[in-house]
Amino acid sequence: MIINPHPPKPNALDNDLNSLEIIRKKKIYIYYFYLIFLILSILAIVVPVVMIIIRIIIVGPALVGRIYMLFLVIGTVLCFIFNALYRIFRKQVKSFKKDILNGLFPIITRNIYQNEVVFNANEGLDLEEISRPDFFQRSIGYDSSNLLMGKYQGLAFKMSDFLLEIKNNTAGDTNKNNVIKTKGRMLIMKLPAKRSMVINVMERKGNYKHNFLQRLSLDNAEFNQKFNVYSAELKEALHFLSNKMQNIFLDLEKQFSGGIYFRLVGDICYVAIVDKKKTFNLSITKPFSLETINSLVPSFLVPKTFIDAFIAYYATNP
Repeated sequence: MIINPHPPKPNALDNDLNSLEIIRKKKIYIYYFYLIFLILSILAIVVPVVMIIIRIIIVGPALVGRIYMLFLVIGTVLCFIFNALYRIFRKQVKSFKKDILNGLFPIITRNIYQNEVVFNANEGLDLEEISRPDFFQRSIGYDSSNLLMGKYQGLAFKMSDFLLEIKNNTAGDTNKNNVIKTKGRMLIMKLPAKRSMVINVMERKGNYKHNFLQRLSLDNAEFNQKFNVYSAELKEALHFLSNKMQNIFLDLEKQFSGGIYFRLVGDICYVAIVDKKKTFNLSITKPFSLETINSLVPSFLVPKTFIDAFIAYYATNP
């Protein structure tokens, strides 16, 4: 498991969390209004419909009466009103969560990346950047947020969440609305030296293109059982995928559900974790505590973990 080697100092952590907790308590009403209007919008249409159905069963469709139809009309109008209010508060909840994440970011990362990184919950990677490693089919819809970018040990990196809407091109499928949503996060790193090699590593349950690449087998039986490796440079790839690098992939596989995708092209490395989750699944209904911090730390450590391994590799292979 990826563990934070530089946990925040208790006193500073307590002060920062207390400040955010005060804000959370003041704003929590937004979330409750969001739930209330969601429930009311459902009840406004469901209750009149159920009343009409019961009336039809008891006395027949001819004797439903105008009063019940009036209930249905009123319920429909209220449904639209409540739904509009629900959407307003839903946007406020999302905005509030992003503000909290922006506040938590320096608490978590200041001892990991030494203030050389920035975080913006409202920004993300471009679609071109996410599509470049060719992990996924062409997207017909896209969203990205929670951008973490900067430098660690002198190496530049970017990481963000992504949501891709991909048309399901199953043979014989004529349903135009058959769209697969792929959600996860992607890490892009600029390595210290350019090598003329391409390496693809993926979990066996995943799938992407391996044109002109040869499948390789490593000495680690557990790694071979969970991952496929493809490269045209056999010797370089086997040397690059050291025991330390293999353990990183195995740790990621255990820590994150879904698929792990890795592609190294020259001096650019791409890592995608497709676990159908946002990086920071923050609950605003629970008080912020050390547990809150610990739940977010592993995702922030993914760039550091890979860069440490790359630096170790390039130190012995200049």
